[in-house]
Amino acid sequence: MRRHVQLFYLAQARRGPLGRRLNAKPPSEWPEHIQLAWAILHDEPGLTEARAFQLISDSVTAAQNCAETINRRSRNIVQANSRAKARLAFKRVANCYRRASARLRRHLDEAVLPLLAQDPVDSEVIEAIIEATAAAFEVFSEEDAAATGSRAMIVTVKSREANNWLKNSYAGLRAETQGNCEAALSKLGKKRKSLKAHMVFDALAACLKNEPTNHVPDPATLISSYVSALALLWKAAGLYPGRAYRESDPSYKSKFQRYSDLILTAVAEPWAQRHSGDLDHMRRRAYQARAGMPPDKASAALPPSVAKWLISEHILRKGLRPQKQRR
Repeated sequence: MRRHVQLFYLAQARRGPLGRRLNAKPPSEWPEHIQLAWAILHDEPGLTEARAFQLISDSVTAAQNCAETINRRSRNIVQANSRAKARLAFKRVANCYRRASARLRRHLDEAVLPLLAQDPVDSEVIEAIIEATAAAFEVFSEEDAAATGSRAMIVTVKSREANNWLKNSYAGLRAETQGNCEAALSKLGKKRKSLKAHMVFDALAACLKNEPTNHVPDPATLISSYVSALALLWKAAGLYPGRAYRESDPSYKSKFQRYSDLILTAVAEPWAQRHSGDLDHMRRRAYQARAGMPPDKASAALPPSVAKWLISEHILRKGLRPQKQRR
């Protein structure tokens, strides 16, 4: 079964501290997973200690590059989703203005347009526009248009204070995205006579629609590239990067697969126990814990960070394929 890898932002060890620790400390004081990877290299005949250390250092760099790229992909996805939701909300607010009563339209114009006259228009001004619009909808909450507009901006959770999610969502957008919105509203603010409040939200929606999204390959492809990079490092050190299988032990992994997973785990999932713990013992403890829990909350399954490898068989085969083609 293929594992769907999810790496969390800032979960990986930072480059500086980890690199300094490897350079300044003996292997016995390195992070646990890197110690296990070092033990794999230490058992290889003909590999000097200096060459093994260089291989560890280069492998950690490759793992950090992989983790950073995956995190960048995650951030791109989050940003794209935030832009899409904010864009739909801005469009809905603009449409609510168009079908609102004359009184509500005048109230929105009086609340929003003076803010747009400020120079320059920055993120604080745009957030103030969002707050003023939400307040206007609250005053006219008996109107359907105002109620719909308010729902597009405000999230209400029972026993909690109402939250203007649209304001918070805009504040979380990239600085470049916010800059484009500010420039568009600054340009729009120069149309003094014909300006209406709905034009402000149409302009914001248009800015969020037109921004391109940087494409980054999926995590499995990125990790396969990491495996390919490590395979080249192993070959340069005179080692054989390959797969292995034992019929008597289905859980057996090749030295290269264990090494690759250990290095990436040290960078991306340093808390994982799949290499250092007894998984059978952990499963027995999980079953024992399950016996004392309510049936609807009990689970004996181990989390992916414990049981599943980052370097699966599928990823290993894909990563080693370019090396076979070079032969």
